Amino acid sequence: MTRISLEQPRDDAKTILKASLELTDAIDAYTDDGQRIVGKQNASVFGGNGARLIVEIPEMQEKDKETVVEVTAEKNVAIDMATSPEDIKSDFLNVVNNLRRKDPEDVLDNLSKRMSPSDSKEVGSSNGFGNDAATMGKGFAINYIVVMVFMVLFTFFMMAMMMP
Repeated sequence: MTRISLEQPRDDAKTILKASLELTDAIDAYTDDGQRIVGKQNASVFGGNGARLIVEIPEMQEKDKETVVEVTAEKNVAIDMATSPEDIKSDFLNVVNNLRRKDPEDVLDNLSKRMSPSDSKEVGSSNGFGNDAATMGKGFAINYIVVMVFMVLFTFFMMAMMMP
């Protein structure tokens, strides 16, 4: 867990955080439920089962002009060896650091020039993220089948080479 402080009121800080999620390439979708923003990296065949980035934004802050948030990243499937949630968190924090001193209105203006509202990564709820535990074997199964087909073809090739 990483704790960061943004020198802005809570609503402006949320604007910066959402813009950062939009600009983080590793994040495919995110949702805002008020207290936290959850970003998700989708699963891929060779890149693992994905990860979640969780940004906790407490309602009560010690100062009106400062917002303290906690950022955590976790794998969608615990046994996944291909996914690196810390890399996703690091990419997100780099984007946040680039935007943190900027005016939220300027950030929104720049973002609107780069993309249309229909291109937004924000989804209505995390229900749209799907059930990753139920699909965790797909990548393994596909890789297993490919390796087995390769082994069978290699065996036939070697047998053909040995035949007189």
